[in-house]
Amino acid sequence: MTEFASFKNVYVINMNEVPNRPFDCLIDGKVLLPIETKNGATFKLEEGEMPILFSERFARKMVKQFPDLSKILDDPDARTIIEYMDNNGKRIMTLYPTNDVDLHTRNWGKFNPDILPDVQKIVDARKELIGRAANQKEKQS
Repeated sequence: MTEFASFKNVYVINMNEVPNRPFDCLIDGKVLLPIETKNGATFKLEEGEMPILFSERFARKMVKQFPDLSKILDDPDARTIIEYMDNNGKRIMTLYPTNDVDLHTRNWGKFNPDILPDVQKIVDARKELIGRAANQKEKQS
């Protein structure tokens, strides 16, 4: 399970609602996804607050691979998107359950040094689980 920290937001997507919200609500290559929780709390967009948008390309891949990923990763992890922020709260990158990374800036400025080890730890754990699943599938063939 993903840990919460001050330098990231952890979004769990409600995959049951995704088929009811087609990718027709695109804004500059970004898409609205039905967020179930943010940092462990039920998510509700406050009045006047800007919606949280995710990369359409990576969201499509996440939705497409969800049936397989949910068998390999824990269910919440297979539908968790992690957004990393600099010390000013500005988004610097987003990590999808498919291990795709969406970089939001090339100028990282001041950021928490724990970000990169956190990303690497998550990516490595997913790679290991996916690799094990692929090996088991090969052995069964």
